[in-house]
Amino acid sequence: MTVLINDVQDVHKFIRFVPRLCAEKETSVNVKAINWNLFKEKREHMLQEETRQTILMAADEIRSEKSMAKPYEFIVPEKRWSELTIEQLVVLANFWGDGLANWVHQALLWAYKLSNGQTWESLCNDRDGAFANRLIIWHNGELRRVGGNRYFSSFPEAYIGKFNLGHHLRKNEKTMHTVPAFVRYRC
Repeated sequence: MTVLINDVQDVHKFIRFVPRLCAEKETSVNVKAINWNLFKEKREHMLQEETRQTILMAADEIRSEKSMAKPYEFIVPEKRWSELTIEQLVVLANFWGDGLANWVHQALLWAYKLSNGQTWESLCNDRDGAFANRLIIWHNGELRRVGGNRYFSSFPEAYIGKFNLGHHLRKNEKTMHTVPAFVRYRC
C-alpha cells in the first residue's frame, strides 16, 4: 500500500518546508555479511522467537527476490518537527531516500546487527533508546510502528506495532512520536 498526497501541489508545498535531513541512525546493511547460522535455533523468549521467524521469512524473500539482497543504507532521521501526518512521513521517505523501509529491510537490519555482535537481549528485551518510533511497511502493505521511543514507551527495538497505521489513522491525522524509516540503495 502506497500512501500518497492526492494533490501534487500539496506535495510541492510540503517539500518546501521539509527540514534538512539529519540522520539519528544510519546503518549500512550488507546482506552477504549476515551469519545465517545464528537463526537456526529456536529462541525461548517470545519476542526473540518472533524476530527470528521474521528474519527467516526475510531470508526466503531475498532468495526469491534477488534485488532485495543488494547492500543498502537503513536510515532513521532525527525528528526535527513537532508532528506530521502518516502521509507526510511517507512523502519524506520518498524525498530523502528510495522510499519507506519495508519489513524485509527491517528484518535484514536486525539480522545484520545480530551478526555484528548486538545481543538478542538488547534487540528484543531492553528498552529502545531511540527518540521516536519508526514507520515501515509491514506484510500486505500495512504501515506499522517499529520499536519504542525513549519518552513514552518501554518497548524494545524489535517490537512491531500490532495495528495498521494507514487503516487506523485518517490521512490528515497527526502522529507525534514517529519518524519514517527509509532506505537508500548503494550503486
